[in-house]
Amino acid sequence: MGHNSTNNTDRKVYTGPMSFSVLMSIYSATKASDLNLCLKSLSDQQLLPNQVVLVRDGPVEPDVEKCIDKFSGNLPFEHLVFPVNRGLGWSLNDGLEACENELVARVDSDDYSVPSRFYLQYSYLMENPTISVVGGWMTEYYRHGTSSSAVVRKTPIDSLSISKHARLRNP
Repeated sequence: MGHNSTNNTDRKVYTGPMSFSVLMSIYSATKASDLNLCLKSLSDQQLLPNQVVLVRDGPVEPDVEKCIDKFSGNLPFEHLVFPVNRGLGWSLNDGLEACENELVARVDSDDYSVPSRFYLQYSYLMENPTISVVGGWMTEYYRHGTSSSAVVRKTPIDSLSISKHARLRNP
């Protein structure tokens, strides 16, 4: 992968031979503050997606819509809007159908992705063409009134372990 361009903060943005999509679903309980951090982390990636499929699974709050509008100039959104909440599985299946790229990064609306996430995952997939699924550890933050805590969740990171784990729960 080579250097493609720089933005106004001189952050290097890399592109490779294959583009990728990001898939995310939001619904009535989506918090604008969480979504704002998520979308900011997507726009700050070293390797940017060429498509962000955003599925609205039923109505969302006006502040969530404003948050999306705020990032519409930075992220290449494709919107799928459903008037009634049908559930995450249905939303993701429809969103996956709308993804234009073979590679799809799955992101929850309350995820904060470190700036190197897509670059590292993409690089690994390009260097290991027989691998089709990658993952990563995450830090989960919990709010308890005025205090908070963080726990590192060590999820499977290799293809075989992810496949086995996915049979039991969302990896």
